[in-house]
Amino acid sequence: MSDNTIHAFDTSTTQKITGTDVGASKRGLDTFILNASDVGISTNTVATITNETLLLANTEYSIALPTNCKGFVFKPKTIVRLSLAYTSGGPFFDCGLGSGFIDNNKYASQSIYLKSNIANTIIDLITYT
Repeated sequence: MSDNTIHAFDTSTTQKITGTDVGASKRGLDTFILNASDVGISTNTVATITNETLLLANTEYSIALPTNCKGFVFKPKTIVRLSLAYTSGGPFFDCGLGSGFIDNNKYASQSIYLKSNIANTIIDLITYT
């Protein structure tokens, strides 16, 4: 998946994206991608894992990506509907119920904006620099 496109994936089942398996077989929401090469990012990277909490339902939360981010992956810890935007106020992309998201584009400086349909949603976020 080194085509610099954005991919959504379902974390509750094994799913192929553009012909490439997104990692080991998914065993529910506890399994997640940690390999940069699995998401089309150079293996010469540093992965940083953080948890972000979206306290209120249907409320936009800003998350600053690290400087010179090479890509990011996120997923909810529970089955919720996440929405993503690259600008405050949207437009928002609906990731789908229980789905995560992969973006392997490079950003010198960027924030992402997330919202969930359920309060107290915890997001696993991996950024690559």
